[in-house]
Amino acid sequence: EIFNFFLRRKKLIVLTSSLLFSITSINTIYNYIKKPIYKGSFSILIEDPIDNVNKINSIQERISLNQFSYKIPTLIQYLKSEFVLTPVAEKLGINKQALKNKIDIQLAGQGVFTSRGILKIIVKDSNKIKNAQIMEKLSSRYLEASSEQRKLKLNSGIKFLNSEMPSIELKNKSIKQKIEDFRKK
Repeated sequence: EIFNFFLRRKKLIVLTSSLLFSITSINTIYNYIKKPIYKGSFSILIEDPIDNVNKINSIQERISLNQFSYKIPTLIQYLKSEFVLTPVAEKLGINKQALKNKIDIQLAGQGVFTSRGILKIIVKDSNKIKNAQIMEKLSSRYLEASSEQRKLKLNSGIKFLNSEMPSIELKNKSIKQKIEDFRKK
């Protein structure tokens, strides 16, 4: 019955499908010619691939050094955050959300050869020159943000060491006093 239904309506089905195919083909060609989308990319190295000192062999070492794969999604979210993108959006006069939607960040490589130490940033825009400007400003901003985070980490380490300095000096004096007493005895 179903087969007979399609045989009876064969002309209508062929006409409808060919009309639909024609409309989608024309729309695709029009968008390809009149509204192209330019895609550019650059890569960021986030881990040193040659560093032999930090080779991690056991799960205990990974736990102690706090190195797991959850860092990468966090880093991607940070790179797409307002903190990082606001200066770029202000320089270029673009809405922050529009800029965020133009950026795609993923791990570099394909298939089995996906890298854990390289991020590939892809920027898509309908204007070729604007896309190049976005990529240039964005790469500079990512380097600035990396430098800022490194400085914050160093400053927090220095603050911690400065706060621990008095107790270390007291322990040092105590140990020196014990050594001196031991020598006298």
